[in-house]
Amino acid sequence: MEHITKIERHGSTKMKRGLLQPGQERPMPALSLKLLLPPTDYYITYEGSATTPACQETATWIVFNRPLYITEQQLYALRGLKRGSPNPNHNQLIKSSFSSPSLSITADPMGNNYRPIQPTHHRPVRTNIDFTSSERGEKACATMHRDMHYRANTFWQP
Repeated sequence: MEHITKIERHGSTKMKRGLLQPGQERPMPALSLKLLLPPTDYYITYEGSATTPACQETATWIVFNRPLYITEQQLYALRGLKRGSPNPNHNQLIKSSFSSPSLSITADPMGNNYRPIQPTHHRPVRTNIDFTSSERGEKACATMHRDMHYRANTFWQP
């Protein structure tokens, strides 16, 4: 729970108050991203898809080997965040290279961008976790099957 204390000390929940709509501004002290991550150097990665439609296969997911704990207050603060126009009755023009300048949006909750578990489609899972030794220098039992191999693309195969 020390991780929660660091984030609370930084005041992340307090800074969030009053920032429920896009376009609002509020001074914010410097934020260390390290405070937002669990205290570990070990993780796994895999290629996957985005969680929102059209669910393009463009995401690289990073899963740390330790959980990130947040308080109930922080959870409710995150659930209160909105995306879109600050006024649902006002059409806001979005001017960017990614969208049409006539597109209008309204303020919607940011949550519920999860999907059911998807098939792996033989995607490799990569890790920097060494299963042969623990932090104490002793041999540790691996909790998953160790399958290390290298494969060249078909371009390089004879």
